Amino acid sequence: MRLPLIAGQRTWIEGCPVTMRAMDTPKLRVGRPITPEEFELLEDEQLLRLIPKAYREYFPGKDFCADGYFYLHDGTAWSFYKGGFLDE
Repeated sequence: MRLPLIAGQRTWIEGCPVTMRAMDTPKLRVGRPITPEEFELLEDEQLLRLIPKAYREYFPGKDFCADGYFYLHDGTAWSFYKGGFLDE
């Protein structure tokens, strides 16, 4: 009987050790909400991928985002936790 491999589990296939990569890490796409834990783990370059291109220039960097959001030039706030504007 074959058991499915779990991410991170090591096994041998044709005499070579193989480690399965975690498949549960979703791609960083514009508008995808993230958790506060994910926010802490991601770097500025990775967080930029979650922001629409039109607003990326206003991203001040992770260190200046209070509670996972930042303000744009017009006073609206983009939230990483919501994956969009706070007021929507």
